[in-house]
Amino acid sequence: LHIGAHAKQIGNISANSIARYDGTNWYDVYNFPGNENSDYCYVNDMAFYNGDLYVGGNFYRYADSLFCLAVYKNNQWQRVGQNNYLRGSFNGVTRLKEYKGELIASGPFLKNEGNVCHNIQKWDGNNWSCLGTGVKDWNNTYNGMTQIHDMIIYKDTIYVLGSFFYAGNVPAKYVARWDGNYWCGLGGNLRMPNTALNFFNDTLYVPVDSIDGVFMNKMAKFLGTGPDTCSVAMSINETQTPQQEINIYPNPNNGNFNVVFSSAYNKAVAISVFNNLGQCVYQKSLNQVDAGSIIHISAEDLARGLYVLRLDSEKQMQTTKFIISK
Repeated sequence: LHIGAHAKQIGNISANSIARYDGTNWYDVYNFPGNENSDYCYVNDMAFYNGDLYVGGNFYRYADSLFCLAVYKNNQWQRVGQNNYLRGSFNGVTRLKEYKGELIASGPFLKNEGNVCHNIQKWDGNNWSCLGTGVKDWNNTYNGMTQIHDMIIYKDTIYVLGSFFYAGNVPAKYVARWDGNYWCGLGGNLRMPNTALNFFNDTLYVPVDSIDGVFMNKMAKFLGTGPDTCSVAMSINETQTPQQEINIYPNPNNGNFNVVFSSAYNKAVAISVFNNLGQCVYQKSLNQVDAGSIIHISAEDLARGLYVLRLDSEKQMQTTKFIISK
């Protein structure tokens, strides 16, 4: 077990914020140097990549250019990249993950301070490169103080959370995903996101105060892919929005409304309605749907509020929102 910390001592040994535990005793890890001035340093994450240990956090050693990211290789600590290592006054590393044979680093490092990429970049063992255009500020530029707080990998997809507004040149406020080719925003106007995200039972959970003005009591779960915007893999300057195949009218309504299908479905589909707590409050199954079909939903017993209607089919999953106002 390897751990990173903000400490001079771990267990009963002296350690510069990193130690190893074998089930009985604590050990120093390759005499990690920490900060140049011997102050406490932060180690936020570690990863083994190609057999070498990589350490990311907030530490600075100007003599050997170990700025917030280091690798133990050939019996010594080294910077990662000889000419394009992390630079700038905001160059910390928050997460390190191996993904599709490359090491992904995320953090507050900025492209306009001389880094190869902005907040997230990948290392192939020799060079750094970008994941598309990465994440950007509220003006879709690299000028703002953005950063990525957390990064996880789930089912071959990277999910990131942080203080950004665009990913891959498409709107992605605070949360986005990368599938190896392009970025997608998950939609929704998140307010005051926290610094972590994770999956439980195939569902993404994010700590937030509210989404689209609806109070979430510090926690929300993502119900489906929905009509999210995604960047196009072929060109970083183009974007596309998947066609919305379901529409609701009237909206708002009193619990009686119609669902209009713009496409045909030759196999069974399921319609589900979720309240703002993520509870399924209505379900309906259909064997086949023709293009232009209108399906009436009667749910007068539902209380006033914001709801999400989800369509599950063989080819995709889509969501749309509606309001019941009585």
